Amino acid sequence: MGIKINNYPRIQQLLKNAEANILFLASLSDKKLAEKLETIHLQSEIAEQKNIQHSIELLEIWRSQVIAARIYKAENEIPDAPDEIKISIADIETLAVRLEHEKNY
Repeated sequence: MGIKINNYPRIQQLLKNAEANILFLASLSDKKLAEKLETIHLQSEIAEQKNIQHSIELLEIWRSQVIAARIYKAENEIPDAPDEIKISIADIETLAVRLEHEKNY
């Protein structure tokens, strides 16, 4: 008698949070999503070679969610999430301008 694959907590969590996962993934750049798909593909090949069934199923769910996110992103013209570093730099520049302005008055 085989193990029921969807009993693995990680898979259950991934399925339960599918909508939130897809919305988050849709905020990433298309380049990052493509990189995720490539990584999932490579990991899937390894899981298949080693016949690790729960990993194969988990990776297939991840793959389908990344693809769904790319479709959702394209159909809804979702912009990429702002880069955290760019946000920090912009905040520092704004503060520097404000301090310079206050210094001159």
